[in-house]
Amino acid sequence: MMGGANVAAYVNGDPIALNDPNGQLAPLLVAAAIGGGIGALTGAIQAGNQGGWTASNARNILKGAAGGLAFGAAGGLTFGQGLAAVAAGGVVGAIAGFTGNIVGQLATGTSIRCIDLTQATFQAGVGLAAGLLAGAAVAGPLPVTNAIVNGALASASLAALANVFVSTGLGGMGVLPVVKAANDP
Repeated sequence: MMGGANVAAYVNGDPIALNDPNGQLAPLLVAAAIGGGIGALTGAIQAGNQGGWTASNARNILKGAAGGLAFGAAGGLTFGQGLAAVAAGGVVGAIAGFTGNIVGQLATGTSIRCIDLTQATFQAGVGLAAGLLAGAAVAGPLPVTNAIVNGALASASLAALANVFVSTGLGGMGVLPVVKAANDP
């Protein structure tokens, strides 16, 4: 294996003491990482958009990111089990995008009755697309030495990139708002 992939990376190079005889742990961790990455990103974006990207709102942004991370990772562990990597990435990404956006809204004081479901649903779509692409990257022909890290980075990066082009009215960053909500100016 000189110079090749480290197939024991997910057990810190110690397959004797830290083993997974059925090979089920690594795919679940990949799904959790994808969900956590997307959830944290959408939660932080939503909290930042609602409360402002200021130092005084940093706590709410962190709450949105932490809540999105937790729900996204939990969704990955729950729904990633038994699904192919691409399908798991899509399902987990959609769940993480939806819940991350809602957690971000709640973190900034939005009442549960006033949650903007249009934003949450749109972010579910962004998460679905990012998760599908991340799942394909992890399961595809690329030599992946650490699928967990690569899955999380790919999904969060794709969701962030997509949200650059989405207006704040749909829960995006609004930098270059190509995709806008009906009520956006």
